[in-house]
Amino acid sequence: MERQPHWQGPTRCLEAHPNPRTVEFGGRYISLKDIAGELDCSISYLSRIFDGYANPSVAYLRRVSDALGMSLDEFLLDLDEKLADKQERLRRRLA
Repeated sequence: MERQPHWQGPTRCLEAHPNPRTVEFGGRYISLKDIAGELDCSISYLSRIFDGYANPSVAYLRRVSDALGMSLDEFLLDLDEKLADKQERLRRRLA
């Protein structure tokens, strides 16, 4: 008997609640799996970029922004804002 996954995964653009395997950019939720497939990279690497743990080249960030349908400037501003929010939440939690 073939084992069915508990969750089938998101579609290209989600209307519902986000999950750990999606990112929100440009006002829409996008599957990391879809972006990784388009960029031919791992979901783990993308997650590390979006969490601020990886240091990709500017050329690679441009590829990511293109896959998200955003300009590089928009993407970097949005990413910077998300990382600053994450740092602030962490600071509050540790205080």
